[in-house]
Amino acid sequence: MKAITVRDLPPEVEKTLRARARKEGLSLNRVVARFLAEATGCDRGATPRRALHHDLDEFAGAWTKAEADEFDASLAEQRSIDPHGLRVLTTDSDFQKIPQILVDYVEPSS
Repeated sequence: MKAITVRDLPPEVEKTLRARARKEGLSLNRVVARFLAEATGCDRGATPRRALHHDLDEFAGAWTKAEADEFDASLAEQRSIDPHGLRVLTTDSDFQKIPQILVDYVEPSS
């Protein structure tokens, strides 16, 4: 395995790595190698971890109940299912209805 020298490591990073090594009873080298493997997605056999992002945290839970209800109501039309969108064509007569389905879709009768 190759060796890598890391210069100008921030003191808080070194302190955290050393504390983790002490806590887990591992060498500092083993902890750093494991951390780098996890961070790069190269850890063998481990399930990949999802990246955590906190750039939208300030918005979580920021709406009042009334604002959330208003937002949901504004999306009601987008959440409805087009009855023609779920039509399953299985017989010859279904296929013969396609022109009328298209006309109904483009020019719905009110």
